Amino acid sequence: MTTDTIFYTQITSIIVFLLALFSIYRLLVENKDSVIQVLKERIQDRDDKIISLESQTPNALTNALSLRIKIAIDEVERLKADKNIQMDEVKLKQNELGVLKERLNFLSALIQEAGLICEKCGATRTHHDFVPIYSNSGDREIEAEIEYTQYACGRLLQDGEEKETCSN
Repeated sequence: MTTDTIFYTQITSIIVFLLALFSIYRLLVENKDSVIQVLKERIQDRDDKIISLESQTPNALTNALSLRIKIAIDEVERLKADKNIQMDEVKLKQNELGVLKERLNFLSALIQEAGLICEKCGATRTHHDFVPIYSNSGDREIEAEIEYTQYACGRLLQDGEEKETCSN
């Protein structure tokens, strides 16, 4: 073989190597871009889920039911003012209003009973968790759980015992 043939062969192999290297690099960059896009979509999905969960807080449920009660009260007042409407329809609307008030009282009691709001100021619960504790006593392993509950007002309960007081 001549020196020229060896030289051109080496040049060709270097060019093929560089082309293969850049092709692989391009595939990696495209893969990275698609992973970034998927992560952005996941973040957007999580943000949407957070917004929908925030709209389902106890305060949002209570506000929605209170708004329905206010609308029902306004409708009853309007019906009482209208002389052409029969009293049966007014009584029906008053019964509906009574049912809505009962549901609101039930919901309020349920929210209070579940510990979703601070008993002192009505702030919403921000964190609720059970933390396991492990210990050894002699040759036995002991496991227990401590319940932590924290409210937006700063109140902190540990196993039902107040560790930090309500700031309101």
